[in-house]
Amino acid sequence: MSVDLGRPDVAEAHTRTAGPAPRPPTRRTPRLGSRHQHTAAFWQDDFSRAAEFAQDGLGTPRARRPCSLASVAAVDLARIGRLDDARDALDAAKRTTINSSVADLGGPFRCTPERAEGIWSDAHLALGEAQYTLRHADRGVALFEAAPHVLRNYGSERMVRLQQVKGRLETGELDGALEALRPVLAIPSEYRVRR
Repeated sequence: MSVDLGRPDVAEAHTRTAGPAPRPPTRRTPRLGSRHQHTAAFWQDDFSRAAEFAQDGLGTPRARRPCSLASVAAVDLARIGRLDDARDALDAAKRTTINSSVADLGGPFRCTPERAEGIWSDAHLALGEAQYTLRHADRGVALFEAAPHVLRNYGSERMVRLQQVKGRLETGELDGALEALRPVLAIPSEYRVRR
């Protein structure tokens, strides 16, 4: 919520406060706040620290949300120019099975198949691979459109649709970019993020 209110610095302070209690250095435990800390750093445009938080979360036994962490790490690593590492993270994310039978509280950090496709499209865009951006963005949008209204995440869908726009601009498809932008502009105001 602090990020949505334009205060990622406050969000990061909250994640530090709510983080796990320190453990003895010989026993590594999952960092429950890695994804939250990643998001706070990401929204401060500190992609290097964001990548560190995501990779730290992945480096723990029984890492929570491995698909989400590996996916966002790929985006951040590409943005800071660590292209080989970004491709490795992206490959790892794509190999991660999203297990829908595991209890999930949902929320903004849930990595549904449609959200995964959207993050992967962003990673490919950061890697300069617009053709793959379009492939994943198109899949993601199709999955969002197939979801029941009550389960549809319009914020995430909007971001994936914008990946479609960017991918089409990169490939010189101006009419396709405009067509992809129309549904974004038509999203009802109650589903838009206000910043």
